[in-house]
Amino acid sequence: MRGSGFISPVASLLFLTAFFFIAGRLVIPQLLPDLNLNSFYLTLSYFLIVNVLVLILFFKGSSKNPEKAIVYTLLTISLKFILYISFILIYYLITKNLSKGYLIIFFLLYLTFSFFTLFAVLKELKLRSK
Repeated sequence: MRGSGFISPVASLLFLTAFFFIAGRLVIPQLLPDLNLNSFYLTLSYFLIVNVLVLILFFKGSSKNPEKAIVYTLLTISLKFILYISFILIYYLITKNLSKGYLIIFFLLYLTFSFFTLFAVLKELKLRSK
């Protein structure tokens, strides 16, 4: 049962990433012509990797010790935030360019993936409390 609890959020996360990949390919050139699509794909891939890592840590940690599920929730959300801030800092140091369009896309992805992770974790905690 634990395996199926983990697979569903990851499958949904892959679907969400595929949606953004296709939408970005179709919409970004028209709305933000100065934004490099490779930067978008790099950012999208990083968000996917971080969120899969966060879900793995949450599901592994909270299944080992269900009483500390809240601690694992806070830990994974904090880790995710630190990794995102690190990414934007490293990206800026390498490219020396954070255009307005890139920042809009970054925060759109950040909010979407954060809400996704939050809802996946809350759903799991709700199922465990029953």
